Parts: sequence; C-alpha cells; structure tokens
Amino acid sequence: MQKSWALEQGEPQAIAAWVSQQLRGQIKGQGVVAMAWRDGPELRLALVSAKVPQVSCIAIFWEQLVKLQIKSIESVLVTGQQIGFTEAAWTQSLSLNSGISAPSTTQSQTIQGRSSFPSKLFDRPWHVLAWASAFTLGVSASFYLLLNGARDHEVPASIAPPVTIAPPKFRRLPFPRFRKTAITREASFRLVPSVLPLAQADPEMPIAETPITLKAVGDIIPGTNFPENRLISGNPAALFAAIKPSLQGSDIVFGNFESTLTNYPRSAKDVSRGMTFAFRTPPSYAQLLKTVGFTILSVANNHSYDFDQQGFDDTMRNIEAAGMRAVGRKGQILYTKVKGKTIAFIGFSYLDYHNSVNNLTAAKALIKKARSQADIVVISMHVGAEGTDATRTFNEPEIFYGENRGNSILFSRTMVDNGADLILGHGPHVPRAIELYKNKLIVYSLGNFMGYRTLSTVGALGYSLILNVELNDQGDFLGGRVIPIYLNDAGIPYPDKQFRSVKLMRELMRSDFPNTPLVLDAAGRLTKK
Repeated sequence: MQKSWALEQGEPQAIAAWVSQQLRGQIKGQGVVAMAWRDGPELRLALVSAKVPQVSCIAIFWEQLVKLQIKSIESVLVTGQQIGFTEAAWTQSLSLNSGISAPSTTQSQTIQGRSSFPSKLFDRPWHVLAWASAFTLGVSASFYLLLNGARDHEVPASIAPPVTIAPPKFRRLPFPRFRKTAITREASFRLVPSVLPLAQADPEMPIAETPITLKAVGDIIPGTNFPENRLISGNPAALFAAIKPSLQGSDIVFGNFESTLTNYPRSAKDVSRGMTFAFRTPPSYAQLLKTVGFTILSVANNHSYDFDQQGFDDTMRNIEAAGMRAVGRKGQILYTKVKGKTIAFIGFSYLDYHNSVNNLTAAKALIKKARSQADIVVISMHVGAEGTDATRTFNEPEIFYGENRGNSILFSRTMVDNGADLILGHGPHVPRAIELYKNKLIVYSLGNFMGYRTLSTVGALGYSLILNVELNDQGDFLGGRVIPIYLNDAGIPYPDKQFRSVKLMRELMRSDFPNTPLVLDAAGRLTKK
C-alpha cells in the first residue's frame, strides 16, 4: 500500500480524506464523511452523516489505518456525529499499538466518565437466542425496505445484540445556523450496547464543516544574552522538548514572544535600576520556535522595544524569515488563510507605540476594518498588573508601577461588540479566568509559558497552560481544553499531572465570572453550559 508524505506525517486532513475514501468504497450512497484533527499524539476522527454512522464503520478502515504505521499517532478517538446536532452520538478510544484486528462494535474503550461495553457476548444461552433474533429482524426489515422503497426507516446494518441505545438529549440547532454546525469532541451521554441506525444520507443534506483549531500560550522568553549570558548550554531544543508534542495538531499555534531577536548592542532601558529588565535572544532562536510548532507570534508587549526601533524591526523580520508570522506593529492587521477562511490577527498592549487598549476609538476602527476583510478576527492583548497577587480580573483600569495597564474586561467586551471573535490575553505572568461573552471566548491571561532564567516561577507564576480551542467559520466558540503546564525553577515548561493551572482557573471563573455560560471541568475541558 502506497503511503503519501502527508499520511506518513500524520496530517489530519490527509487522514480524513483517506478514511472518507475507504468508507465510500464500502458503504456507497450513505454519505459518511470523515473529519480529523490532532491533539498531540492522539488523532481525533469524527465520522459524520445525515444519520448517526454505525460504530461498525470503524472496522472498514481500522486494519489499514494500523498498517499505515503513522509514528506520530499513538491513539485514535473516533466519534459518530449526526449533522444538525452539537453532540457526538458515540465515542470509541482506540490504541494503534494494540494490533491490527478491527475493533468490535460491541467493545469500547471510552474516554473518562463513560462506561465500557461488555467483552463477552456469548457466555449465556440467551445471548445466542438474542443474536439469532437480531439476525431475523434485520433480514426481514431489509426485505421490507427493498420492496417498499422506504428511505427513512432505521434498521440494523449489521448483526448486533437486540438492545437499544439510551436516548441522549440532543439539542437541535436553529435552521439558520444549520449549515454552520461542527463536531463537539466529547459526547455528553454514555454509550451502551445498541442496534445502531443505518447511516442513510440525503444527497442534498449539507455536510458539517471542519472547525478552525487554535492553540495559544502566554509569555515566551527562551533566555537572554543581555546584560549577561543566560542562555541554555547545549542544544536549545531541550527547552521545549517536554511540551513540543502538546503544541502539535492545530491549524494555528500562537504565542506572545516577550523578548527580542536581535544582535543590536544598545538597550533602550537602564537595567541598573531596580525592577528594570531588557531581554535579547539570539536571532537563531526564531528557527527553534518555528520547529517547535509556532505559526504566529505577537510582539505587542512591554519588551518589544528593549533594543530600540532596530531591535523591534529585527525581531519582526527574523520571525518572518523563519517561516512564522509576526504581529505587533501599530496599525497592523495580519491576515492568514486557514481552511479557506481568512483570519485576522491584531496585537494590542497598553503602550502608545503599539495599538493601545486604552484608546478604544482607534481600537474599534481597527476591528471594524479587519471584520470587513476577514471571516474571523483574533485579538492579542498585553494588559494588566503582574505577579502572584494579579490573578483576579476586575472591570476597572489596572495601575502597575504608575502605568495604566488597561481595563481588560472593558476592552475585551468592546472588541467583541465591534466584531472580534477570540481574545487572547497575556502580561500578568499568571493565569486568569476565561469567560464566554456573546459566544466569543475571552482568555484574560495565559500566564508564563517559557522564561528560561528570566521569569520567576514562584507560586502561580509557575502555573501555565496551552489553550486548545475550536471555532466555527463564524468565530463562535465550539469547544476547547486547557492543557496544564508547569514551569520548573529554571522556567522550563513541563506537562503538569497535578493540573494546577486548571484548578486555579476554575476558582477564578467562579469568583470573577460566576454567570459566564462556560464550563471548565476538572479534566481541563471547556464547554458551553
């Protein structure tokens, strides 16, 4: 079997196209389409049709998928989705290391909180009778459909135990939004042994659109060589080695780069004064950031001009030269294409040499301009006080060291009111709460992400995260996840099995935004109430 380069690399779109092709060859006329995206080493694969696809569809492609031997994928989470519903009808979690035998339609390794199928189906005499009854019922129903030309009746598509599925409480979307539905990652009900309906698609039925996926992190300083050398010895790739897999598998990977990429010798700051810092990172680190997975970096922050205009220009140029995109110039709107949609990025800070969060008139004009040319508008904002006592978010200006660092709630909601779809906050160096405002996600601070020998990691300063979010093609929030990260004493990020940032953010959401229609559960999943 020939394997394309895209399949070898585990590209989600290539896998989705390949699985769709396998399904078309076996279940012609039923309109089951595959959609795929990555969450680190796990492949998320959704099977979508006008009626709920059968679990048995997995057997059609599973053996060949295992034989592809895609090294970057360890497990596959498969869901069945009916067009017009916001929740999956069934879920199966499968390991690519468990051999090539096709998964049984009556066995499911389910995600957290769901019961598994029984593994033995013929250990009682009545099981045999039940299977025989199911076979008879299936054959009779099939002949009935053939003779009467029915198309909307549901019959068993394969021999299955004669028990019914526990009916989930689906919420059907209003018709005007019908063409914009997408797949939610986790079902909200338990899957039990069932006779699943045959997936019969109306040729004119619209197919659910693939969501836009974005991962975002906060402040990044991978070391500095000013005023003394604080760079890692050896290979700099070691800085990101532990969390690089978690940054993969998304359409866009965003971060706030809070240093400069320049060799310019003179700093604009007097670092001999207390609490005054200037950061300078070798330009070669731009390629490292690209290799790690970043696609867009904001430099709209209070360190972008640490080495004057020359340092700022060098940083923008070196980011672009490495194959990423840079945003942060005053008046700049960065446009990028994802899955046929135009996405605009605008960077803001509390400083006048960037787009300022304190100038709402200019900000609204910039948002409206971006809205007129883009399908989705994403805002990066560097705002707020700093430190372990700066985790709370209030609807008032934040004054820090005599600077007005903006009213992040007023700014964010005003931007949404004028057309923004996603707000990504950074600057306080600690995680803050998340809210859903008019179906748009606002993240008030992503915290520190990398601060090698530069940033304090005491207490909440060491709590970090990777935000994984899905948007539909109108920028509305579909779902997401907070992937918890922890920074060690040197400021190097690692996956956090204690989920410290998730716990903190859950507390902050309860205190700061108790009425938000957003849920962050203990496992880090973000869903709408």
